[in-house]
Amino acid sequence: MPKESTRSVLKYGAIFSGIVIFYRLLSDFASQAVLVLKPLVYLTDIILGLLAVGIIFYLLRRLIFAEEKAKKAIYVAFVLVLGFYFVGEIVGVRFLPALAWFVVPSPWDALLMTGSSGALILWQWKEEFGRAFIFPIVAFLVVGFLHRWTLAQGVQNLGMTVLLPTVIIVFGLVIYYWFTIRALKKNRTESDK
Repeated sequence: MPKESTRSVLKYGAIFSGIVIFYRLLSDFASQAVLVLKPLVYLTDIILGLLAVGIIFYLLRRLIFAEEKAKKAIYVAFVLVLGFYFVGEIVGVRFLPALAWFVVPSPWDALLMTGSSGALILWQWKEEFGRAFIFPIVAFLVVGFLHRWTLAQGVQNLGMTVLLPTVIIVFGLVIYYWFTIRALKKNRTESDK
């Protein structure tokens, strides 16, 4: 049975944890008046991400070489690992922010999120799959700036505070899925040739 290297498990676990933390920050930026950093929640994301990715790699390796009877047990274990991850995320998000948090006031929160998003976009621009992530990132940033503008202007109508942000995020996700599907089809036709 081939063995995955510790380095690859740590690498993919760190990438997975980084994506979860970054989108958690973007979501907080889009939904709150000020950005609140929660280091214990991010630590939970990192630990659960590393554990989940490591265990999933191990289960997938076992699944490839398993007999038919053992495959059912591995599927159950896979579902349990994912369930453990999501329960851990819910518990971590619900109870840990009360223990330690930092508020990043305006305009520093906007500068932090715009700068980190811009750096991520520039870093991922050369990869076609990475380019697809630009649209949800920009959608969350636009919603965050819209949220701050509506609070500053005292806007209370439903269209500006709920409907427009929802449409912007859904539009960003639809474009993301469209680009991802297009890239997958393009890769499939190139691999068929």
